[in-house]
This record gives sequence, structure tokens and C-alpha cells, in this order.
Amino acid sequence: MLRDFGNLALAIFKEPLRQYGFKRESKKTEKYFCNVVFVNGERYVRITANVHPRDYPPYFNVILGEGPRDFFESDWNSIALWRLKNLKTFTDTGRPYSHVNKENLPELLEHARDELLEFGEDFLSGDVALFHRARSEMNTGREPYKILSNGTWTFEPKSVELKEKNS
Repeated sequence: MLRDFGNLALAIFKEPLRQYGFKRESKKTEKYFCNVVFVNGERYVRITANVHPRDYPPYFNVILGEGPRDFFESDWNSIALWRLKNLKTFTDTGRPYSHVNKENLPELLEHARDELLEFGEDFLSGDVALFHRARSEMNTGREPYKILSNGTWTFEPKSVELKEKNS
């Protein structure tokens, strides 16, 4: 199913994102995860799916980010599209997209693409002001990662740095 997800995500998102100058950077499929990444300079759009049994039910997200795309950095420099949707609609109903089976993936991905074009248009066009606000609000409310060292929990230094940079 994840291979289908990746291929569909490419087919559905490629052309609209190309119109904003985004190019495919990667498509990676693993046993429980799939990531498709498009980039335009420092900005990126990641369409990610998770079918891991511990994260049931399966879901996917459209992630908007600015900066490095490696895990640690991107965890602090990105937000889910639904956060912009919530800001723009003055609601808190946005959530990751559910996907139950292969048959409904095309419609769900098309819906996600349409929401990206509606709620993420400013980000896609290079206006990152609202994106920065949403990212800052999210990161301000987060605690840096903790590590257990010599029996004591301490904040991971890189996480503290990235929180400050992206809040």
C-alpha cells in the first residue's frame, strides 16, 4: 500500500507544486512509512504516510518546512498543513488525514492537494509569515527532547538550540 501511496502522491502533487517552483527531491518507502519530498530553495513540502501498527489508525500528513530536511532539524523547522488551516479558519478541527484502504487514497490525496493549494498558497508562493507564526506557536508550546544521562533526565542541547531558533 505504501508504494501505491508514494506513486499517487507524486502523480497528484507534482504538477501543482511545479507551478510554484517546487521540484521532487526524494521518494522513500519503508516497511511502515513513506515520504515524498518536494523542494524550492529552503522551503519544502513533505507528504508522509504512517501505517505502523503502534500508530493505528494509519494516517498521512502534508508537512511544510523551511531549512534542513534531516529528521532532527525538520522536526523543529516544519509544521503540518492542518496547523495553517486551523489558523486561517479560526478552528482547531484540523488533524492528519486518515487513510483506511487503497481504494480511498486517490480521493484523500486529491483532497489534501486541494487543501495545500487553499491553505498553503502563501507558503508555496514564498510568503512564509503565517508559516513562521504557526511554527513559532507550535514550538513555543513544546519541550525540548530529554535524554537520560547518569540517571538524570536533561534536555538534549541540539533540541534546545532548535527550539530557540524556531520558536
